[in-house]
Amino acid sequence: MVQVTKWLCIAALVTTTPHVRAAEVAGVAFAQALPAEASLVLHGLALKEATFLGVDVYAVALYAADGWTPGEDAPASLAADSLGCAFVVHFLREIGCRKLADSWVEDLARACEAPCDELLERARALARKLPDVRSGDRITYRVTRAGVAVRLDDEPLGTLAGEEAARSVAAAFLGPRAPKELRKSLLAAHVPSRAARPPH
Repeated sequence: MVQVTKWLCIAALVTTTPHVRAAEVAGVAFAQALPAEASLVLHGLALKEATFLGVDVYAVALYAADGWTPGEDAPASLAADSLGCAFVVHFLREIGCRKLADSWVEDLARACEAPCDELLERARALARKLPDVRSGDRITYRVTRAGVAVRLDDEPLGTLAGEEAARSVAAAFLGPRAPKELRKSLLAAHVPSRAARPPH
C-alpha cells in the first residue's frame, strides 16, 4: 500500500533577531544555533506527516550562515558557501533501516543531476550503515564544499565526498525536484513580505 505523505508549512523564522533562542514544531525544539557550530543558525523548519496514518513522521531544520540568502539556486549556494549548512532530521516515530535507506537513496537520485551513477553507488554503500531509528533520534547531514558528513545523534555514520554530493544532498531538501512544501517551509524566512499598500 502506498503511504501518502505531506509537508506542513511552518511559519517563517527571523534568524537575525538576537533574542530568538529556539523554535519548536510538533513539540520538538530546535536550537537557534547548531550545537558545537554557533556559526550556523536556524533558517527554517518543516514537518512531514503521513496522511494515511495521521501521524507525524519527522521534522527537519535547516541551519546555515547568519545572513545567508538562497539566491536563484539555493543548493548550489549552500554547497559553495564557506560555512556550508546542515540539515537536521528529528524522527517522531520508529523507521526501519531498510525503509530509511531506500527513501534516502531515492531522494538523492531524484535530486541529482546526471551523471549520478558513481554518486548513487557511494550513497547506497553509506545507506547500508543507517540503523533502525527510534522516536527522538536525529540524523544530521553536514554539508560543506568537501562533501557531506552524516551522523546519528553524536555518532558519525560516514561521508559522501565531493562538491556534487554536497549539492545533491542540499538539492534533495531545497532543489526544484524536492517536495514543494518542504522547500517552501525551509526557505520561509527568505520569502519577502508584501509591502504595505499606501493609504488612499
